[in-house]
Amino acid sequence: MYCSRCGSQTETNAAFCHRCGSPLFGYIYPTHKAAQPKRNGILIAGAVLCLVSGGIGILVGFFLVLGGLYYMYTDFSYDLSVTGFEEMIGATYLTIGIIAIVFSVLAIFGGIKTLKKSSFGWAIVGSIGAVFASFWLVMIPGIVACIFIIMSRKEFYNKPEQPETGVEQNNVIH
Repeated sequence: MYCSRCGSQTETNAAFCHRCGSPLFGYIYPTHKAAQPKRNGILIAGAVLCLVSGGIGILVGFFLVLGGLYYMYTDFSYDLSVTGFEEMIGATYLTIGIIAIVFSVLAIFGGIKTLKKSSFGWAIVGSIGAVFASFWLVMIPGIVACIFIIMSRKEFYNKPEQPETGVEQNNVIH
């Protein structure tokens, strides 16, 4: 193979002329397979925190609803020290339990959307749901999930393009 710029003879597999340094035409540059994106550990941790907060929040909400129903429908007339606020306490437990279950479902849904990287908006809604679903732990898991998901927001927008045929193509200089 000869260099088109200086005319010196070069090796057949050389990409550049050894004399003048210009690129040799006809050289096939090898392409590397597109690297699979690494899963962001922070994003996965945020999703897991959403899922765990949501799951435990559903359990806590369920027991709050049961406790509220117990207070509302149990006759406390035999106890003279009871002041008559049982229905109000029961309604409060019932309301907090239902709210906890709703936020927990949002946290689980957002955790799933986060793992799939399908919607940053739902991931944020889920992490905020995890904040309120994790009230039993002073909201720390939900706050950490929010921070982790916000830190890795680029993961939702930087999706790798998949090759259409799966056949590797080479770049050729002409």
